[in-house]
Amino acid sequence: MRNYSVVKHISLIYLKYSVYFNFTVHKEKVSMGLNSSLVSELSDSITLRISAWAEELKRQGIDVISFSAGEPDFLTPDFVKEAAKDAIDDNFTRYTPAAGALTLREAVADYIGKSTGVRYSYEQVLVSSGAKQAIFNVLVATLTPGEKVIVPRPYWVSYPEMVRIAGGKTVFWDINFFSSNDDRLNLDQLEHLLDNGASVLLLNSPNNPAGYVLTDREILSLARLLERRDITVISDEIYDKIIFDGRHHISIARYLPDRTVVVNGVSKSFSMTGWRIGFAAGPVDIISLAAKVQAHTTSSPCSISQKAALAAITGPSETVDAVRAAFEHRRDIAVSALSQIEGIALAVPEGTFYLLPDVSSFLNRSVDGEKVVTSFDLCKYLLNKVFVACVPADAFGLPGFIRLSFATGETEIISGIDRMRSALLRLG
Repeated sequence: MRNYSVVKHISLIYLKYSVYFNFTVHKEKVSMGLNSSLVSELSDSITLRISAWAEELKRQGIDVISFSAGEPDFLTPDFVKEAAKDAIDDNFTRYTPAAGALTLREAVADYIGKSTGVRYSYEQVLVSSGAKQAIFNVLVATLTPGEKVIVPRPYWVSYPEMVRIAGGKTVFWDINFFSSNDDRLNLDQLEHLLDNGASVLLLNSPNNPAGYVLTDREILSLARLLERRDITVISDEIYDKIIFDGRHHISIARYLPDRTVVVNGVSKSFSMTGWRIGFAAGPVDIISLAAKVQAHTTSSPCSISQKAALAAITGPSETVDAVRAAFEHRRDIAVSALSQIEGIALAVPEGTFYLLPDVSSFLNRSVDGEKVVTSFDLCKYLLNKVFVACVPADAFGLPGFIRLSFATGETEIISGIDRMRSALLRLG
């Protein structure tokens, strides 16, 4: 285990002086007080950019089918909305403690405990304005400048950028998600990264964008390797309730509870993306530091949203079960339709609501004088020609692939993939 008293001291110093450091070292690039040298190097969120383009076309009256959104299309459950209304009527509209309301932290401890098999106390829980903020808070709290963070590839688009902002350096671990469970984890490569100084692993299962779900055997083999190392694991488990084919979620916290921070929230499973509530649960030393980061940045999450989240995670599970079943049915429809397009290769997702097809056979082609060289070019082509919005997987570290979200209606899935087929067949 790392010496978190030392980490605490260094992290707080880094927080205090990071802006000054960037100002001084890169002062020739800084204007109007902004850390432009850092911010200018950050990539845009391609998922948000594609979604914005699609929305602009819709505003123009064009029938766009979007596979770009990373959020469920289901409505927030009524009992959750009623809890929010009650919070307003009861004047629960003031600041809560920065780490979240005690009642919610206690409920989260139980909720994540049931998911992971680990017992947590409320002191081990941080409630944030979304799971993304929870991850970022933990990164800032634990990283020292230049520290290496292992990010499995393909990865969610924001991971490397959050690591960069927090002062760390991302190193990538390639997951063979097209392979069977027996050989998709390249543990030799992981061990090499560990031997070369990496001290944090940012794990994500069920995985966005590839949809794979790590098995108990895979998690156990990973834990056995990591337990011999001085490493912190941040385990993003936001899709833990959206798993298919009778599979079960296994958290690495079950095997490494003293060094794992589990991140979860209500956005995906409860269709509450706009409510902005996420959780982190883990060792007290890390959580207390992350809470300090939050206290000096955003302070507490929205009080009303906290009441809604409390209702969600303590309420009936029927709604979550119905959403999971609906996504599994949509996955089957989408996989069947995509499999009929010659030239597309696809690993069937085991969870989440994303497909990650290999479209490399359609690249380096042209139609009507328009060249389609990269996945980004292909996504622009599909949006401009047949009004279908997809996300190029270059943003997830996987050129030659695109990501499709099936968080949309069955009719839209069938029609959208049919449009894609017609457009892809035109590429010569």
